[in-house]
Amino acid sequence: SASSEDKRNENRWVMSDDSESEDEIRVVKSAKDRTFESMRASVILIRNAMKVKDYAAIQDSFDSLVKNMGTSKSKSIIEAHGGVPRFIIRILCDLEDFIALRKKEKAAVKKLSAKQGRALNRMGLSLKKHNKQYERLMTEYRENPILSDNEASSDS
Repeated sequence: SASSEDKRNENRWVMSDDSESEDEIRVVKSAKDRTFESMRASVILIRNAMKVKDYAAIQDSFDSLVKNMGTSKSKSIIEAHGGVPRFIIRILCDLEDFIALRKKEKAAVKKLSAKQGRALNRMGLSLKKHNKQYERLMTEYRENPILSDNEASSDS
């Protein structure tokens, strides 16, 4: 019994070879790339939800985008790299227009499920509150909405 216990204790700290794969290459990304990548992922989710008019999904993705942008690490990265990225301003403008348009369609709003209706209304309110800090940037974007090359490819 003592010898089997010794063997168990010996093997306790030995790592198996399964955890290390020689074929796998680890890609190291900068903090900026990771931050912008997660923001782009949220933007893509919002765009897809806009296509199918899923207001609850739009709200969830928007909340995660705002939460991501609100972290101190993200804020410092955004400030260090020229302020709020244009793709963020673009989605804020598009969302504002989309929500305003959907709210005007009174008959369609009444047909929504309770969850979707609440999400649409809450989205309108949270956009109004959130977009105040980006008003100047959004006005500039609306006056000159020319896309940069990397934006056109990332939002397709």
